Amino acid sequence: MLRTSEESQRVLPPFLYQFAALLTGLMSICFFVEIIARRIYQLHYAPYWEPLFEEYFPDFVAFRGRFQFFHSDHFFHYSSNLPFMYPAPVAVVYKAFYLLPAHSLFTFLFLGASAFLLASLWLTRHLLKRGVPIGDALAFPLIVILCSYPVWFALKQANMEIVIWAIVATGLELFLRGKGYSAAACFGVAAAMKVFPFVYLGLFLSRKQFKQIGLAFLVLVATTLVSLWLVDPDVHSSWTNISTGLNLFRFLYMLHIRPEIGADHSLFALIKLLIRPVPTTARLDHLLPIYLATAALAGTALFFSRIIRLPLLNQILCLTVASILLPPTSFEYTLLHLLLPFALFVLLAIDASRTGEISMVLKVVLGCFGILLAFIPELIHHGLSFGGQVKCLVLLVLFAIALWRPFDLVEAPTEARA
Repeated sequence: MLRTSEESQRVLPPFLYQFAALLTGLMSICFFVEIIARRIYQLHYAPYWEPLFEEYFPDFVAFRGRFQFFHSDHFFHYSSNLPFMYPAPVAVVYKAFYLLPAHSLFTFLFLGASAFLLASLWLTRHLLKRGVPIGDALAFPLIVILCSYPVWFALKQANMEIVIWAIVATGLELFLRGKGYSAAACFGVAAAMKVFPFVYLGLFLSRKQFKQIGLAFLVLVATTLVSLWLVDPDVHSSWTNISTGLNLFRFLYMLHIRPEIGADHSLFALIKLLIRPVPTTARLDHLLPIYLATAALAGTALFFSRIIRLPLLNQILCLTVASILLPPTSFEYTLLHLLLPFALFVLLAIDASRTGEISMVLKVVLGCFGILLAFIPELIHHGLSFGGQVKCLVLLVLFAIALWRPFDLVEAPTEARA
């Protein structure tokens, strides 16, 4: 039976149904390939980094023994084979979960899964406000969450990026609701855990909200100092040892071409693979500061020459992509930060379908999101996955479109429109 014109205006645009089908299909293919290769034929080679059916929750369970020495200098000398390579605030979060020794992993996974469920319900609420039937409004966000490789990967690794994502997403949602000071506090905490979420202060800068920027800096400093003291009462020693761990991460992951590079969608990883002959550690050691300086200068120039004048939706997308693309390493779980911008573009697609046809550019943007969230670790060449490099190129396309084509919601989910 044909739908009436009024009924057709209340369903999701056909392109979004195709999007959900694509994510579901790619997830099914990935699972089928892994099951066939590893369960039936028992092929134990590792063609790409961290397959879904091997080594569960390593990023959480690996450090459990070290934390019996938390708040002492022994914390940093527990194991020379497994150094702690995270900022101090991340160590505090680990300790908070380890306070429940019998249920720490379950608590982490439960809270992580709950955060993803709340994110899907956030989108459901705004779909319902736009008149989408409750079945579609519930099913579409849930399918996206269940079929997103970054979500599966982050939970499978039990990686702390889930916590950082939850804090950043909360900050963006608060900003969209006009709660600038609360949003700034969230960005400050997230930046203490990982530097690059600080790019979101550009949202305040473009609106000349300098007090919020100052608050974010204060929260960053306070969070860092308190965390350093909690890890080791000697704050200077704590800072020195944390810095040593971060420098070791730089040496191991940024200055080498490791098998994990196939899952690294940073621009620097792509550059490393394109350099011929294959760069040595010494050569990368010289290249990395040049890359970081160039990325900082180019990003700042683009912000003040273009991004600062774009609509809010473009700004959020540009800053999110920059926070994922520009760090020297950026593994699969960092793509979690695309979930909120994706949700906003879904709302934009619905608005566009109500006022006219969805433009080809908007379809390309949503297609880019589809590739970035999809299961594609099975893209393997000569035993090495290159899914990360594919996603790096897609991030570049997404960033270019966000710079070129202004987007704005017909009905903004919040009041924070500039």
